[in-house]
Amino acid sequence: MTNYSNKFTYLPAVVLLLCSCGDLSKQVDKRLDQVLSKAVALDSLVNLEIEKVLTLDNYHNGEQ
Repeated sequence: MTNYSNKFTYLPAVVLLLCSCGDLSKQVDKRLDQVLSKAVALDSLVNLEIEKVLTLDNYHNGEQ
């Protein structure tokens, strides 16, 4: 009888652990998506600034 009661005691703990890990996984995925979108935005800003620098460089080299 005690063998069954031990199994039923651990069952809710295992279920709670699995549920919390599932929620944690969703939070990690959400945070990774946020980081990825910020990285893409930063990359586009850097590319825009590089284009500006190259344009100014070409303009400067054309004057000399």
